[in-house]
Amino acid sequence: MTSKIKFDVFLHSDSEKEIKRLPEKVRNLVMEKINSLDFPFSIQFKHLEENYYRLRSGRYRIIYQIFFDKQIVVVIRVAFRKKAYKNYKK
Repeated sequence: MTSKIKFDVFLHSDSEKEIKRLPEKVRNLVMEKINSLDFPFSIQFKHLEENYYRLRSGRYRIIYQIFFDKQIVVVIRVAFRKKAYKNYKK
């Protein structure tokens, strides 16, 4: 049931900057993954803590929050896997 609920997806200003710095091929793959977040439970993800989740895109990680009451997803971090988990909470 939950997987059929559509969410609005927003990019945090920090994640927008991180995406712009990615090589074009990587950026395109990351954006494909981000675009799939409008149905956040129809994709393979990992729950990190509280309302924080992680999505893999090659060697990069997309960290995002889901706000169920507002039906929105906010992408807060896009980074190389070794750096993605440092200070991701906003």
